[in-house]
Amino acid sequence: MQHQLLDYGLDYLNTTIFCDNDAAIQIAKNPVQHSKTKHIDIKIHFIRDCYERGLIHLAQVHTDNNVEDLFTKPFGKARFDVLVGFLKMIRFDD
Repeated sequence: MQHQLLDYGLDYLNTTIFCDNDAAIQIAKNPVQHSKTKHIDIKIHFIRDCYERGLIHLAQVHTDNNVEDLFTKPFGKARFDVLVGFLKMIRFDD
């Protein structure tokens, strides 16, 4: 996707990818293969390769600020409103 955007004159190299799992970030940053990580899917190797080439930067986001949870988990009204606020969206009540 970065190369496609370069064709349009947009430079998004060294894109930041946010993750709330510190262990996943450390595994991607550490090129050593451990017995505990031998089961990891091929996509982590792609992420690790992109990180080593400087195409992406991995950063940790606190679980309370993880907007992605809005699309994957059920929440109460208060937590839902907080996450919708992070997206700068307006929630309309019926």
